[in-house]
Amino acid sequence: MSTKTFSLDVTIIHGSGGNPSGNWFPWLAAELQKRGHSVVLPEFPRPKQQNLSSWMECFDTHVQSLTKTSVLVGHSTGVALALNVLQRESTPIAAAFLVGGFVGAIGNEAYDPLNASFFESDFQWDRVRRNVAEVFVYAGDDDPYVPLAKSIELANLLGSELVLVPGGGHLNYETGYLRFDRLLRDFDRWFATAG
Repeated sequence: MSTKTFSLDVTIIHGSGGNPSGNWFPWLAAELQKRGHSVVLPEFPRPKQQNLSSWMECFDTHVQSLTKTSVLVGHSTGVALALNVLQRESTPIAAAFLVGGFVGAIGNEAYDPLNASFFESDFQWDRVRRNVAEVFVYAGDDDPYVPLAKSIELANLLGSELVLVPGGGHLNYETGYLRFDRLLRDFDRWFATAG
């Protein structure tokens, strides 16, 4: 536990078909709140209303502004939203924790159409990287939805190390991820040296 005098504003972004009470999101929110941070878990429109425009509008309703003490935590398509948010911002944020993320189509007939609007424009990767001080990227080595090559590509584009979780799947409830201890350990270690 840190003895720092400042706290962070954390936004947790679920993925396609997800919700704020799924996976490890409530557990992480509770752990971060115990540490004195504020946490927002928006519920994004789904599934027919899922598109970049509706998700950005929802994000802006719940997060009035991003600052140097802001942190984004995204899962799956939530990572795509986080990348779009980072690209549009002008103020760099403290960190992003990106789980089970990808760029572009993943070869899944059910999800590619839902996710298409998030990738309509190419990302300006220099700008994205400039707008976040620290990036953590996580992937299961056996993710049934996101090919490993996509996770590797994302980490490379962000200039970040890929944390590969053996047997983690999509790092969701399907593989028992109702808590994500590695992410919280990384968060605590990073926060201890941040600022």
